[in-house]
Amino acid sequence: MAQSCHHSKKMTGEERVICDQMTMRKNDQKIGEILSALVQDPKFKPKLYQKKIEQTWQDVMGVWINRETRSLRVKDGTLTIKISSSALREELHFMRDKIKEKINGMLGEEFIKDVIVK
Repeated sequence: MAQSCHHSKKMTGEERVICDQMTMRKNDQKIGEILSALVQDPKFKPKLYQKKIEQTWQDVMGVWINRETRSLRVKDGTLTIKISSSALREELHFMRDKIKEKINGMLGEEFIKDVIVK
C-alpha cells in the first residue's frame, strides 16, 4: 500500500504535488482514459448518445421539427421519434434515411441503424 507523506510536516503546494505524484499507484488512470472507456461501454453508450441527440435535436433538425417533437428514444440502435403533427409525422417518415444520416454524422459513427416516426 502506498504510504502518504502528508502527515510528516506542513508542506508547500509544490511539495504536496510532488508527494502526490510519488504516492500514486501504478494502476491509477487518467480521467480522460476512464471517460473514454465509459463512452465505449455498451451499457452506457446508448444513454450518452440519447442525451446528445436530445441536446442537439433542434440544431440538427431545425426549430419547427423540434417544436413538434414530443419525445426521442434510442434503443438497440433504433431512434424512435414521437411527433405531434400528423402531417409532419408523414413527411418525416419518408425522410428516415436522411434523419439517420444526419444523426450518425453528428455522433461521428454509424450508431443509429433505424428510425421510427410515430
